[in-house]
Order: sequence, then C-alpha cells, then structure tokens
Amino acid sequence: MKDPKSLDENILYLIGETARLVHKQITIIFTKRGFDVTAEQFGVLALLWYKEGVKQQYIADHLNRDKTTITRIIKNMMNRDLIVKVPDKLDKRNKLIYLTPKGKALQKEMVESSGLIYYQALQNIPPEKIETCLSILRQIMKNLQCFSKYNKQHIPLII
Repeated sequence: MKDPKSLDENILYLIGETARLVHKQITIIFTKRGFDVTAEQFGVLALLWYKEGVKQQYIADHLNRDKTTITRIIKNMMNRDLIVKVPDKLDKRNKLIYLTPKGKALQKEMVESSGLIYYQALQNIPPEKIETCLSILRQIMKNLQCFSKYNKQHIPLII
C-alpha cells in the first residue's frame, strides 16, 4: 500500500467528503420537498421502516451512533410525532420504539427523494465497479471496527 501524496489520493478523506456531500444533498432535497426531517432522523426512520419495536440501543448499534446522540434524535422525533416509545410487554423497564402514523406516512416520498440522490451519485458508474467499491468499503469498515475493539481494550496495534 502506498501513502497518499495528497488529500485527493487519501481514501479516508474522500469517504468523509462523500458522506458530507450526501448529507448536504439529502438536507437540500428534504427541505425543498417540505420534509421537516433531518438526515440523522431519516436514518432512524429508515431503520424503523424495516424493523420497528426495537430498543434505543438497537438503533444506536445499527446506525453506529453513540447512545447520547440517539437519545437526542429520538427525543426530537417524538416531539415531532414521528415515533413513540412503548413499554416492552416482556420487560416493563425497556421501552420499544415504534413509528407513528405520521412517521409511516413519510416512507414512500422520503425513500423516493433519497433515491434520487442515490442514483445521481452512482450515475455513469458500471455495476461491477459499484460491487468492487462496496466490497472495499465493507473491508474498510471491518478493519476499523477491529481497530475500535483493540482500542477499547488498550491493546497496542501492530500494523
């Protein structure tokens, strides 16, 4: 592996910049279409559209966010009547998160809107290159997850 000679050759920098651009474009299209939902809230909604009745920790784990951030996002979403917390029937100490009818009603239009950004981002890229990119990004994530586990245990890494 060669060291990057500039930011334009640094894959981690480019991943970060790409994420910022996607976030910006999602925010723009949601605002233009009148959705009072942030990109972060959209992530929670998207997760719940596939599986609701989950604990807050499930959301934090699947969106790779810390619990404090998810708590803030969920509180704001509850204030906007997008989600509700319901006591778990098996363990009353736990609260499960469900979509409200308002949260469910946003799915079609918001997925369509975010899909426009998705297809814009991937236009003119052959499917086989997208598959290669996905594979590489998954490996980068796996490598960084291993790094995080080692850091929590305070074990020095050998690179």
